[in-house]
Amino acid sequence: MSLTVTEILGRSQEGQSRPYICRCDDGDVYFVKGRSTTRYQLIAEWICAELCTALELPIAHYALATVPVEIIEADLTNAYQDLGSGAVFASRRVNAKNLMHSHIKRVPQSMRRDIILFDWWVHVGHNFANKEYQEKLLERDVSGWLRDAGLQNKFHAARIGNEEYHAHFPFVAGPEEHPEKIIKPLNLNYTDAAKIIDHGGQWLYRIDSLKKRGLLPPQVLFAVKGPESNEPTPRGRAQSEIVAELKAKNVIVVNHDSVAPILEFARAGVP
Repeated sequence: MSLTVTEILGRSQEGQSRPYICRCDDGDVYFVKGRSTTRYQLIAEWICAELCTALELPIAHYALATVPVEIIEADLTNAYQDLGSGAVFASRRVNAKNLMHSHIKRVPQSMRRDIILFDWWVHVGHNFANKEYQEKLLERDVSGWLRDAGLQNKFHAARIGNEEYHAHFPFVAGPEEHPEKIIKPLNLNYTDAAKIIDHGGQWLYRIDSLKKRGLLPPQVLFAVKGPESNEPTPRGRAQSEIVAELKAKNVIVVNHDSVAPILEFARAGVP
């Protein structure tokens, strides 16, 4: 069933992508993900929802929805630019709580088995070699560290830039119209040096493109996962090259596993 968004009620303060809260033409309220989430992530969201349905796991009703362009154009504050018009993924808002470890015994054995199967497929069986998936794992680490430090509500996923050029970042602090800092986990842990240079080069280009247009926030930190910095191999030299070029652009670069400097950067100047 396809839905149409009829009203945008606000934006969630929870979840890494901070979905929009919308009412659709069936009268129900949904969490809606659009432009602030990459096309790859939206496809993954739909596939995972379909897999949950096939396994008969209890998830909220979901559907593809359409955001009319008129709703976005009527917004003079640009508060809806991260939603965008067109096709979006919608998940019905339900009264639910996080599943805690203490609740496990209440879950039937058969459902526990199916949840493990689902988790294996999503996290291992399907995408273990995919570069987007590897960086999602790194993002999960950072999200957990921010949560443990009480900073999870200070950062959100956002599109940085304008209609001419923009890029998506998983952790952005500050108001949407004037972002102040970025934390970007970057996976350079490839066996092929060329892939390290290619993937790192993509982000160098994005940083350059935002910077020359005056769109890059003043504080940017990349948490890099890759070969040992002193590894005397093509892989090690490739990573050193990318790291050096990031630093030359005034980007702070730390090892992904260096939790303390990441949290120090996250806390600085955050009320």
